[in-house]
Amino acid sequence: MIYTSVAKIANIRLKLHKVLPAVYDESLSYLEGLAKLTFKVNETIDSVNTLNDNVELLNDSVNELNDRVTAV
Repeated sequence: MIYTSVAKIANIRLKLHKVLPAVYDESLSYLEGLAKLTFKVNETIDSVNTLNDNVELLNDSVNELNDRVTAV
């Protein structure tokens, strides 16, 4: 089985300061929305990196099993 390793994705580095919520409505400011979006994208990146590690581990296990079967 051929599997090419994929490089890890780096998290987005963005520094945003919390602001006080608006008094009259519950809408998010542009910076608050950007901060939440950045947080979710970084969570997704971490999940993808973990998934890639798991695929590599699974690929190694399959190759080891294949070697054992062909050796018998």
